[in-house]
Amino acid sequence: MEIPNPEEEKNSWDVDGKHLSTGTNYSPFGFDKNGHDRRGFDESRTHKITHEKWDEEYYDYRSFHKKTEINKYTGTKYNIFNVDQKGFDHEHKYVGIFNKKINANASTEITHYDLDGLNFFGFDENGFDKDDIHKNGTKFDDIGFDVNGFDSKYFNRYGNYKKTTSKYDDNGYDQHGFNIEGFDNDGNHVKTKNKFNTFGFDAEGNHKDTFTKFDKNGFDKDDIHKNGTKFGDHGRDKYGFNADKRDANGYDTGGLDAKGLDSKGFDAMGIHCITGTRFDKNEKDWKGNTDNLLNDGSLKIIFKINGYEILHEDAYCVFAKHINFQNTVFCLKIFSNQFNSIFITESRLSVFLKHFNHKEENILESKLSSNYNSNNFRDGSLTDFGWHAKSSKKVREDALLEKIISDGRDETLDTLNFLSNMWPKKIDVPKEWIDNIRLDIDFVLSSSSRMMSSSKEKLDECRNDLFKKYPKFERDYKIPSLMLTIKINKK
Repeated sequence: MEIPNPEEEKNSWDVDGKHLSTGTNYSPFGFDKNGHDRRGFDESRTHKITHEKWDEEYYDYRSFHKKTEINKYTGTKYNIFNVDQKGFDHEHKYVGIFNKKINANASTEITHYDLDGLNFFGFDENGFDKDDIHKNGTKFDDIGFDVNGFDSKYFNRYGNYKKTTSKYDDNGYDQHGFNIEGFDNDGNHVKTKNKFNTFGFDAEGNHKDTFTKFDKNGFDKDDIHKNGTKFGDHGRDKYGFNADKRDANGYDTGGLDAKGLDSKGFDAMGIHCITGTRFDKNEKDWKGNTDNLLNDGSLKIIFKINGYEILHEDAYCVFAKHINFQNTVFCLKIFSNQFNSIFITESRLSVFLKHFNHKEENILESKLSSNYNSNNFRDGSLTDFGWHAKSSKKVREDALLEKIISDGRDETLDTLNFLSNMWPKKIDVPKEWIDNIRLDIDFVLSSSSRMMSSSKEKLDECRNDLFKKYPKFERDYKIPSLMLTIKINKK
């Protein structure tokens, strides 16, 4: 309720102190000529005698006692409107501190937090009180961060130092106490747990075998040869590769020669150069496994039980169409990790197809009922891919990658943002889950594009090759509804 300024009302009173509209000593808002209500409180809720927010008997303007918080008229901690001294109702929802409960149609949103962001118990949504003390009794929450999101060493939850905003503090150490080279203050390495890193160099850059700044081949800790270049006297770097990134046998870092073949004659897709199949003349694949150890045939079963007809299959890919819907699926088959790819395993393919079918059924049903909205997403669908807020970081991120592959980055973010906005309003949702949601949003925002780009390029390349070979697929089905890279499992 907005209270008129006494200065603005100075012409509304007669010489006897009566208000012109009420004929009494009080205005329609309950204040006298001097701006005090019947109990002596002015518009700032300060008492005219005590000059505090309490009267002579230690009651505030709503008749709550200063020490006991008991209301003078109800004898309880709630007034006649069932609102306590802090403005919370019996359900611990904040409804305001005026002598009238905010109704459901009021513009002010009813939440479990007051205007200072504190709930009935005096804690904000992260569990900190007005003095920045966590409900566990310390300055830090249960995972070690203060009210501003910094730990005792002034690193935030993302590992960035408060002053430098980088991963390293003023002394060059990260959140876990290691410098950029992986050594802690005592000179122990993060991986080896001793004084030397994986290449035999200590924190000072001395090698354990030569006791100098160079190893036995003449390279220092930064992979620079003592001749001042990245290449030794024989033209090869520390790892044995020349300027063209090939070793002494002509193979690159992926184990392929200039023709794209490994030492056994297999290309990056696991196809042999002579036989044109996944197997060489000895009926062994690139790993040396025989034909009967691969479970490729189960793909046909997986597609069939999920309602798909395989239109084309070869050593590289599968192109299939659902028998009831127009959606198609293009799957690139790999049998190794020979090229950088984001893939799903054969055992997870059925999950993808079931989820995708469910989406198509929902869209079809919505269209038929005239309630179709292309922006809708199914709440809870993250769990279809094994995501749960209580799961470990790796499990959640693996599930998010599958969700992105299936439904795209934007829909994945929509689902996470929906949960992030909804869960803090529920008092029964653990704070750890809410924290994990926010971390997952950052993971999707920062990582998904980078992680998916190489896979998408490879998928597009192989799909285009298929369409060039079979133009009818592009003519009849256009762009596939779902494109996946599948790693074929062993039995």
